[in-house]
Parts: sequence; C-alpha cells; structure tokens
Amino acid sequence: MFSAPDSWTGPHGLTMGAPEHIGRLLRSVAAIFSRPRLLRRLSPRYRCRLDASLLPASGDAMPVSVIDISSRGAALRMSRGAQLPTPERFRLSVRWNDIERTTLEARIRSARNGAGNERILGVVFLELDAEQRADLFKHLYDDRPARPVPRTAS
Repeated sequence: MFSAPDSWTGPHGLTMGAPEHIGRLLRSVAAIFSRPRLLRRLSPRYRCRLDASLLPASGDAMPVSVIDISSRGAALRMSRGAQLPTPERFRLSVRWNDIERTTLEARIRSARNGAGNERILGVVFLELDAEQRADLFKHLYDDRPARPVPRTAS
C-alpha cells in the first residue's frame, strides 16, 4: 500500500523467534531491577596543556599542568616531590590564555605516579557557580581553532 510492489521481492531480515523475544524481555526486566552500574566520567574528556596553580588553604600556591579536562574534573600533572594538598579540598586556578583564568573549587579523587618524575592527580570540580560553568563550557566546547583535541575512550 505504501511501497512499490518490487520492494517486497528483495531479501528480508530474519524475524526473531519466541526464545529470542523471551530472552530479550527477561534481560530487560533484570536490567530494570538490578543495581545501577558505577558510571565512569560521562562528560567528554579533552587532552590539553594548560598552566594552573593549586591553591591549598594551608600553604603557598603550587604550579601544576592540566593535561586532561572535562566539565566535571581534570587530571593534573605535578612534580613527584610536591606534597599533596591537605585537606583534599582546594582551589585550582586554570589559565586558559594570557588574559582569561578561572578559579574552581576541587577535591582529589585519585593520585597515581606518571611516567618519569611526576605525579598525576585526578580532581573533581565542586559547587560550580553559573560563571564558572559558563567559562568551562566556553573553553571546552567553543568551535575555535585552539580547542583541545578530544581524547579517545579510556
């Protein structure tokens, strides 16, 4: 009625049998009632090389390098001899360019040793206000040539 008669003459996909339908239904019901899986970093990650300063409440500013950033967190490279900030909550000042900079509240989520004499900190941004969120989205998702390159899934 809605197609040409010759469209019915070609090969068709196989229909699912009853066991396949029942299996799909049972898997769906099990997925609905099972515990939710821990999701890992849903926002896109961007590799970059930004200068930043870690500003702990108890000491002097420490220079770090942002090597990976998203709208929810970042990976920071710091020298191996540098002390981790205590308490784990601190301010992070990110320099986007010579003029623009954003200061964010953050906390350490993970710490690991990188290649060479460095330490990699995984940080999560906390309590972003509208201006901070707008700065992040502007610098991460703006269609400018200087935009960071997206990282492949890890």
